[in-house]
Amino acid sequence: MKMNVLAMPMLIAALVMGFAGCSSTPKVDSAKAAVTAPVAKPAVATTGNPADAEKAITEAKAAIAASKKLNNEWRDTDDIMKQAEVAQGAGDYVKAVELASKARREAENAVAQAGLERARLASP
Repeated sequence: MKMNVLAMPMLIAALVMGFAGCSSTPKVDSAKAAVTAPVAKPAVATTGNPADAEKAITEAKAAIAASKKLNNEWRDTDDIMKQAEVAQGAGDYVKAVELASKARREAENAVAQAGLERARLASP
């Protein structure tokens, strides 16, 4: 008797959770979710050239501005960008390019994430 009293509520709870899990997951139409991550551009040559560092930093700043415009900037992107600028100021252009490229990739991924999230929320 005691077993039945405990088993019935557990069975009902399991069924409710199972059905709720299936019905609450929205289906995203692949045509609507055609937003894909941008194709990564090859990194700027890391020859230690100041112009390469400047170009990488400029590209990263543009990508960061795009992610900020969508209000979807990632937590560490600005810090990585600041490190790239410090490396550039110290004359470590190879490190500046590497850090700026990382910041750019993060910002591009944030933009792609915002598009996917927008598409997911727009689906019925």
